[in-house]
Amino acid sequence: IDYIMNIIVDDEYLWLCTTNGCYEYKNGKLSAEYFKKFGITCMLKDREGNLWFSTLNESVFMMPANHKMMTNYNSSSGLSQEKIYSIATGSNGSLWLGYNNGAVDEIRGTQKKTYKLQGPPGAQPFIRVTSLLADSGVTWCGTDNRIFFIKNGKVSFLPLSKNMKVYAIKRLLMNHAHVIFATFSYGFIEVHSDGKSYHYEQESDSL
Repeated sequence: IDYIMNIIVDDEYLWLCTTNGCYEYKNGKLSAEYFKKFGITCMLKDREGNLWFSTLNESVFMMPANHKMMTNYNSSSGLSQEKIYSIATGSNGSLWLGYNNGAVDEIRGTQKKTYKLQGPPGAQPFIRVTSLLADSGVTWCGTDNRIFFIKNGKVSFLPLSKNMKVYAIKRLLMNHAHVIFATFSYGFIEVHSDGKSYHYEQESDSL
């Protein structure tokens, strides 16, 4: 049985990222299948129409808009490791990759910079960077138990109340007004633009 790891929607397209490949639907009908037998954690379409697929053990693949060839970028290409959980693109064309050890790579052309996400002293340890979202010069990072953001080359985290239980961030989302939302098992957080305050909604059922 395929386990759905991510769902991506873009206009009339929908992609199901699963432990057994990625399934593409157009207007509700299956239109393509990619990477059968590969665990696909996330995918995105960039400004040029290229498709990027992050995987559990094979790093990241890029399929150009013309679908004529496939390129695999991995640790031999300079990436931090093979297991990638999240992927995003910035407005400047940069590519962001989130790993299972708290590392985030920013790639611009042939240059790579790696950021290490670390919470406050005594914070519960985490492993996965579960979701990435880049907007207006800020890259938001959802992890197993905290929300981080990278701005001007500096890593910061959203200061949450000690009484607030936040489980693994499922997904980072942005609406048309560029407001950031982070969803998790029992609610969601609306993150304010200052990166210091937020609005928290707890739900009785899992999101």
